[in-house]
Amino acid sequence: MILHNMDKKVNCILIGHGEQEVFLKNMVIRLNLNDFVHFYGPCYDEKINGLLISIADCCVSPGN
Repeated sequence: MILHNMDKKVNCILIGHGEQEVFLKNMVIRLNLNDFVHFYGPCYDEKINGLLISIADCCVSPGN
């Protein structure tokens, strides 16, 4: 929201599924970030994942 208020338009796409998904979805709703955060869900297609990563300005990939 801070970036949005500074006229910096940002979208966040979360790919995958995990134990924190419900917590994150509730936090997005609570912080009124529905227009900026999108939950893509699990994706095991390398072409789609490659496309999503290639159009991103930033990527965080936790784990191995």
